[in-house]
Amino acid sequence: MSGYDRIGIASGVYAFHLGKPMLKFLKENLPAGKETFIIYTYGIPKDDYTDSAKKILNEKNCTLLGEYGCLGFDTFGPFKLVGGLAKGHPDEADVKACVEFVEKL
Repeated sequence: MSGYDRIGIASGVYAFHLGKPMLKFLKENLPAGKETFIIYTYGIPKDDYTDSAKKILNEKNCTLLGEYGCLGFDTFGPFKLVGGLAKGHPDEADVKACVEFVEKL
């Protein structure tokens, strides 16, 4: 990834955190000093889903340009019993908003 000026990080949220494999990959492979952005999907809106990734970015002196999160189909834990949350997401409007977010960067 060292050949790129800007790096996007994308993950679903699992048990209230971005995917552990993604976080491990960032710790081991993200070059220092890069411009970065985060895209993620979640079942329930919450403010701190990206805190672990932000910590890694900070440790590597990377600049966080922004983040985009939207609803994503969620069958974690008890939600599976009721058929999941946020069915049909991300939808076309979510994808359009994400594209606009990236284009503005």
